[in-house]
Amino acid sequence: MEIDQTENAPAVLAEPAPEEEPASAAPPVRRLEIRADRDELVDGFSRSGRGVGSRTSMPILQGVLCEAAGGRLHITGSSLDVTVRTTVEVSVHSEGRCVVPSKLITDVLRKMPEGAITISEADGAVEISGQGSGEDGPRFNIRVMSVDDFPNLEEPNLEDAVTVSGKKLAAAISQVTVAASADEARPILTGVQIESEGGGMRLVATDSYRLAVRDL
Repeated sequence: MEIDQTENAPAVLAEPAPEEEPASAAPPVRRLEIRADRDELVDGFSRSGRGVGSRTSMPILQGVLCEAAGGRLHITGSSLDVTVRTTVEVSVHSEGRCVVPSKLITDVLRKMPEGAITISEADGAVEISGQGSGEDGPRFNIRVMSVDDFPNLEEPNLEDAVTVSGKKLAAAISQVTVAASADEARPILTGVQIESEGGGMRLVATDSYRLAVRDL
């Protein structure tokens, strides 16, 4: 309490101004939040990670793009030469997009306990939490990469797409690659030509001396 003692002025009692309470920190803004089984997430991130460039001058290509919408998590990894997209059925609590380091998030998910896993992004980081008692469940935080830096990849034209068994395709590729060239001076002959043929698929490989053809 203060007393105004100005000369020739009546004494005035003044109450001190109330102290301002410190502003509480704003809750983090959730941009992406999903929940899914750990094994399904590990499988999805592992497969999309095969498209990630291990040696690249673009650090953003060491990450995978995660897009949560419509009850699904779409995961994209790319080296610009190869792009792998996978889709995992999830419970989407908040739709959004983010880019996370591919190898790091896959390793973290493998270390989580079995069961449901929650992945949420807020304040520039992704939090991965597993099942546990209250706050005692395991939690990992990973810094995200810039979504704006991730290349804008064109959607594939699926007008003439052919659906085949993954195991049959892998077996067919192994059968024709024996005829492919190992000479890096002629890179076009080191690959396998794949084309749609009469509602199926044809694989062709040659080193200009041998020719292997396999129809699916």
